[in-house]
Amino acid sequence: MTRFVVDASVAVKWFLDEEHSTAAERLLTARHERIAPELVFIEAAHVFVKRHRRGELPAADAQVSLAALHYTLQVQESTSLVSTALDLAFAHRRSAYDGLYVALALREGCELVTADRKLYDALSPHLPATMLWIEDIPVAFDD
Repeated sequence: MTRFVVDASVAVKWFLDEEHSTAAERLLTARHERIAPELVFIEAAHVFVKRHRRGELPAADAQVSLAALHYTLQVQESTSLVSTALDLAFAHRRSAYDGLYVALALREGCELVTADRKLYDALSPHLPATMLWIEDIPVAFDD
């Protein structure tokens, strides 16, 4: 089983038809363990609210999607990651939110899958073993 940290830019693609949604679905197999900090729920909710305001997502669908996210990810405590997240944010000129996902991947010794191009481009040169672009998720043939 391969373990991945999943950020909100990927997680919302399981529920919304967006660019890279098909690639994101590759993570939804028994072969992959998906983990994320609690922050993922807040960020996903924010995306769902924005889509609802634009008339693209009924409120009921947003609630169902948010509830389903609980079954799709293993949530990890993140308070202990905040100091590392802050250091990463300062060092790489990213948000503390982004730093939290990266800090979790570093702590767990696994890759962070992201569809956030700015995050990927900023950190992949410095942390190539940690950052994984969404389209580079391995395809599972034996599930």
